[in-house]
Amino acid sequence: MYEHPYLTYQVSAVEIERIAQAAERRRIVAENPSRIVAREGLLTRMLRRAAPAKQNRPVAPAEAPCVTGARCVPLEA
Repeated sequence: MYEHPYLTYQVSAVEIERIAQAAERRRIVAENPSRIVAREGLLTRMLRRAAPAKQNRPVAPAEAPCVTGARCVPLEA
């Protein structure tokens, strides 16, 4: 029913710490802009994983011999 002062103090202390950490991160980013690397978005990563495996694997040259001994099918370019 009533909030204990200790709980309020702890919440305030955690919020102040988070604000200080965020300010420190912003300061580091402002001082070192060349170290920032753009990250791909969630949608881009999901679409790349969902793409067919044929698009993701490297294409072998057409004149390469079949190494496995199995039936070789020429790759489409």
